[in-house]
Amino acid sequence: MGYHLARMPDNIGIYLALTGEKLMADDAFHLGIVQGVVASGRLEELKKEIAETNFQSSDFEAVSKIIARFHKPAEKYNLTKVHYEKIKKYFSGNSVEEIIKNLEQGIDEWSQSLLKKLAEQSPLSLKITFEHLRRCRNLNFDQVMRENYLLARRFVYNENFLEGIRAALIDKDHNPQWYPKTLEEISSSEVNSFFI
Repeated sequence: MGYHLARMPDNIGIYLALTGEKLMADDAFHLGIVQGVVASGRLEELKKEIAETNFQSSDFEAVSKIIARFHKPAEKYNLTKVHYEKIKKYFSGNSVEEIIKNLEQGIDEWSQSLLKKLAEQSPLSLKITFEHLRRCRNLNFDQVMRENYLLARRFVYNENFLEGIRAALIDKDHNPQWYPKTLEEISSSEVNSFFI
């Protein structure tokens, strides 16, 4: 995921990675990630048309053209269209701390809800995720996959991973006690140690 998130336009990938917000189908289309959005009731019809089409080896766009005929644009504004400019602005910071400062300047309910969501996340995970996406911009796909594997191994042995499981699945108190507790307590060397 880091490879694609790091390459999304206007800080959308940073926003998704730090907040855990989901990207809906219409958002994916709006951002150019998917070629079309097809209603589930028309999927069988789409599959049938693709299966029955006599493709020419020179027509590399044949499937795309079929999908385009089945595409149904969103009837209502979606998340990225509604909040796109705010995401672009607020998530443009050069650190997690800057992003939080940007969000604190937003007086709307959406900005405040994101601040609350970020405050519930592991500060260490936020900083490592941000650094990972920053690094992924300059890595090829294979390098990103290797880094993803390395990070996954490091996270599994980190006390915050076990604490997150305890709070969400074992005790179900939804009150994890992260270590370190604040972003300010985390040194760049601690973040970098996850990438060695």
